[in-house]
Amino acid sequence: MQKIEKIKARTLPGFLELLPDEQILFNKMYDSVRKSYEKFGFIPLDTPVLEASEVLLAKARRGNRKTNI
Repeated sequence: MQKIEKIKARTLPGFLELLPDEQILFNKMYDSVRKSYEKFGFIPLDTPVLEASEVLLAKARRGNRKTNI
């Protein structure tokens, strides 16, 4: 029988992991900022947390060239 390797759980770089008490505080701060933005006419925008590897690799191949518009 083949031995199965265990994977150790860890937080990925760039991702936030909060315990319940911290999450409650974060939510209160987030709501306060959101309400303030909405008061001045800003509307919500939600973008993906993860990006497809093909997109990231294509961007890396192109480099960080700036274009003049």
